[in-house]
Amino acid sequence: MPTTAPLTRRSIHILGAGSIGQVFGLSIRSAIPSHPVSFLLRGRGEPSIQEFWKRGPLSTANETPTRFHVPVEYIENIQNPIDTLIVTTKSYQAKDAVLKVLEHSRPSRVVLLCNGALSVR
Repeated sequence: MPTTAPLTRRSIHILGAGSIGQVFGLSIRSAIPSHPVSFLLRGRGEPSIQEFWKRGPLSTANETPTRFHVPVEYIENIQNPIDTLIVTTKSYQAKDAVLKVLEHSRPSRVVLLCNGALSVR
């Protein structure tokens, strides 16, 4: 099995399903509906998967709202290796959260910090 996925099919996991994470998930899903993207929940301090989806599918806020489903999974139950990780947790939570998911990522992973985490020591 190859260690890198083709660039067009690299799975995207969003660590942190708050408002910033949801913006990324919705943007990716609406731009490329068939691309593999999912939210990762840490469990601690985040809603359960059932509570998360009680809110309903994510939807765009334009003239013709469109609803999109983005799969949600817990870090402990990651189904597919992480090719691209978008970190949207609060900056002080980023280090611990990323360390928990590294074992589920491919060696060729891409990690994007979208939360000001570079300023945390």
